Amino acid sequence: MPLTYADPPEIRVTMRPTLTGRLPETVVTPLGAHDVTCNSAWRETGEWWKGESEKDFYRVHGDDGFAAIIGRDLDTKEWRLYQLSD
Repeated sequence: MPLTYADPPEIRVTMRPTLTGRLPETVVTPLGAHDVTCNSAWRETGEWWKGESEKDFYRVHGDDGFAAIIGRDLDTKEWRLYQLSD
């Protein structure tokens, strides 16, 4: 069962270039660093009427069993861990 954070913690992410843009390569969370592969990516507008900014989301997984949904706020450029999967 996935763990979804009500207040997602801030994380660090390094990106790698691809033919179509950039994708997460390493995710550093309070639990440690993980080399990851991106399964899917999407953009959400959020509650724009409340002033929430757009975010890019990525579903990532690592060979070490790490699986998560991470997101980057397009205004603040902050990365956050939104969900851990099992």
